[in-house]
Amino acid sequence: MKRILLLATACLFTAGAFSQTFRHGAGLGYSVDKVELTDARVGVYFIYAPRIDFLENDRTSLSVAVPLTVGGSFSYDYYYDGSYGTLYDDYTVNFYTNIPVMFNVNFGAGSSKANRSRFGGYIGGGFGYNYNASTDDAIYDEYGNAELINTGGSTFGPAANGGFRIRTGRQSKNIEIRMYYFRGLSSARLNLFQLGCLFNF
Repeated sequence: MKRILLLATACLFTAGAFSQTFRHGAGLGYSVDKVELTDARVGVYFIYAPRIDFLENDRTSLSVAVPLTVGGSFSYDYYYDGSYGTLYDDYTVNFYTNIPVMFNVNFGAGSSKANRSRFGGYIGGGFGYNYNASTDDAIYDEYGNAELINTGGSTFGPAANGGFRIRTGRQSKNIEIRMYYFRGLSSARLNLFQLGCLFNF
């Protein structure tokens, strides 16, 4: 985790050498995460998203961002054995942290202080780090036997994001609708999808 934080800091300072604008935003959202062989888990997350815009003009800009998210998710699974009339169930509660470094192309509202468009957006990609506090999940076979699948730990992988922005008032503040996808490359093969809303200032 220390390495990804150092990388994120280095990217922000490197971009800062050519930057014109520092921005940040905060918000909330919903997430769905899934590890292979287990059920998908639905949850909520909090996001703090600092970014530096550079190579900007009155229409577009390039930016490097580190949208840090901290969230929790929940899943429920069950198996009913009709022969014995037994119900096997399992609850899984998961807490996670996701830290990507994203390179985005911004256009319209929110792309620069000089842009006065009412609407805008962005799209980009990068690489991220994810830590899952959940250690295992149970899956049941046709006989009701439980097999524990490890779903926790750290993983790195590619990430993609995009979204829409709506300018509020005469300032460069805006409301952002954000979509994000992360794919872990470890043996657990984590898939994480997030949909959220931020206020940028």
